[in-house]
Amino acid sequence: EALRCAPPRRPDLRFLALLALGRARLRLDAAAAREAFEEALRQGETRPGPVAAARLGVSLATGDGRAARVALDDLERWGDRRLLAFGLADAGEMMPEPTPTVAAPEAVPLSPPEAVLCDAASALATAAEALGVASRAEQVLGVARALQPILGWHRVAWVGPEAVEVRGEAAAATVLEANDLARALASRSPRPTLWDLTAPEVARHPTCVAHGLGGALLAPAGEDAWLYCDFRQIPEKPQQALGLVAAVARLLGQASVEAPGEASPSEPDATFRELVGGCEGMRQVRAAIMQVGRSAIAVHVFGETGTGKERVAQALHEVSGRRGQLVVVNAAQLEDGLFDAEMFGHARGAFTGAVGEREGFVAAAHGGTLFLDEVAELSPRGQAKLLRFLETGEYVRLGETRPRRADVRILSAANVALRERVREQRFRQDLMYRLVDYTIALPPLRERGEDVLALARHFLRAHAATEGRPCPRLGAATARAVLAHAWPGNVRELRKQMHRAVVLARDGVVHPEHLQLQPDAGHRDVVTLREARAAFERDLIERRLAQHGACRTRAAAALGITRQALALKMRQYGL
Repeated sequence: EALRCAPPRRPDLRFLALLALGRARLRLDAAAAREAFEEALRQGETRPGPVAAARLGVSLATGDGRAARVALDDLERWGDRRLLAFGLADAGEMMPEPTPTVAAPEAVPLSPPEAVLCDAASALATAAEALGVASRAEQVLGVARALQPILGWHRVAWVGPEAVEVRGEAAAATVLEANDLARALASRSPRPTLWDLTAPEVARHPTCVAHGLGGALLAPAGEDAWLYCDFRQIPEKPQQALGLVAAVARLLGQASVEAPGEASPSEPDATFRELVGGCEGMRQVRAAIMQVGRSAIAVHVFGETGTGKERVAQALHEVSGRRGQLVVVNAAQLEDGLFDAEMFGHARGAFTGAVGEREGFVAAAHGGTLFLDEVAELSPRGQAKLLRFLETGEYVRLGETRPRRADVRILSAANVALRERVREQRFRQDLMYRLVDYTIALPPLRERGEDVLALARHFLRAHAATEGRPCPRLGAATARAVLAHAWPGNVRELRKQMHRAVVLARDGVVHPEHLQLQPDAGHRDVVTLREARAAFERDLIERRLAQHGACRTRAAAALGITRQALALKMRQYGL
């Protein structure tokens, strides 16, 4: 595409495009790659560095090792750091023998970091510890931002499971490359270590060349995990810097190691592994789960279809520490004629076709959690039977007269406000009071900002592992399209789209054409400013009412207006 768009009067741009095309073809079709590199040389480029890069490409495509080494020397003498980094990476993959090694550099001898951390470092440690409920990428990003004013790092990386890095002023952490120098140094750093990256043996490594590095700090953060910081110049006080990095690394390591004697649900990354995101709404959801998870109160999860209500129920069950299992019941599918048999079970011969005994959902959830999804769709007869069980804790199987008891914690979920259903006389008020001791409201995906990108990458990794394919990355245009889409199907729609992208992405990049982003069917172009303002107000009021279970008082407080003003707006917009 760049080659097509390059104007004829800019041979330098055509040269760069052909150089990139040759590198892309180098691992797929050597003959086609050679054609691209030779065409680049015919563009009239005279600068020694770019010419050496093109000659290197021709040498690698033809397998001429001697010519490749000569081109590399010319590239190191004349080329810029980025071209040299690309050339070294290509040579290292296509011709392993000239690949620079990282075995020779030695660590700078330092005494063990015994220095007392200053007040600022203690505050940083506290901030790092508070990141325990976030994902690993968010932890590293938070630590990097906190260390920047003190250490002035160039990059910060977590080397280990879910390896990520943060560069400069990046807004998010990215996956650490497989051939990054940090990985090689980490395996040689059993203790906090300062590495001198200006040594001749390591200075030609692509990572050092690309970033112009002078030194790096590495500190173990547990088994097979390290915190890595590199610098253009070694810090003036390396001892204090190393002590600070080592302290933060220990805190990050403790966040991923289960404390002895504790149950696994207390480990935040495991409990919230499916609740990805750092927006304010999701932070409130995670805090609510930790607050009410171990209690026995009935929790109601409210949110639009596809926002992940079952994931919240799973997290609540894990935090509760209950030994039984989580049993998920779709209340909308419980027909009146089958309600007793499905919920409470039946004895043999209880009805025609009952050739054996059956354990109902309640018995299966004994000692655990019963999650009633779409509870607002429960029939009136089913509501009455469920209310009886909630009041007494007893049930009778079909074909029996002896009551049984079950120790079950009840969770429920709905995508409509139960209070509205009560007002419409479609749901029993006394049952609502039994089911709703505490409400957790899930924000729709369109209100979660850049969480949608974190979720997209999370699903890409998960589906790539399932399909046995390399994980593709989101292209810049795709990321903009994902952020701009309204996602009416919420997280469920995003998960399906990322699965499709993993299957269709062949070049390691997800392009917009790999996704099926349909426009919002309910969207209507507005003409005037008055219409635009009215459409925005109506949509915001609807979302706040849904978020707060149709409670006008809380919705009005969230909107910053009085309850009377909210009622007036609702009448104005026919809500």
